[in-house]
Amino acid sequence: MSEIAQLPLPVIPYPEVLDRPRHSVFVRVTHGITALSFLGLPASGMPILLAHPRLYWGETGSLATPSFTDLPLPFVLEIPMRGPGRYLHFFFAWVCVLTALVCVAVRRDLRKTQAAE
Repeated sequence: MSEIAQLPLPVIPYPEVLDRPRHSVFVRVTHGITALSFLGLPASGMPILLAHPRLYWGETGSLATPSFTDLPLPFVLEIPMRGPGRYLHFFFAWVCVLTALVCVAVRRDLRKTQAAE
């Protein structure tokens, strides 16, 4: 009863694989930036929808024009996030786009240098 049960440790066939990171720093940083900006999109989009919960089809839309669909959310026009919410939403969207463009450019450059070798 006084003996302690121990499980055998798993044998790792190639321990040098664990010493190296799986992805480069560039990939980890760009994925982190993209993840944060994707979290910022709904956080900045909710105040926009709460300020005006109607979706329009076309170039213009206002309270006087018919909407494509009305969302079942209350009109909360006096929330403090309403003004900067749209700017933050576009900021997070552009961060996603620019991060993707940087990834494509770096990947294309890596392919060119690997093909030249």
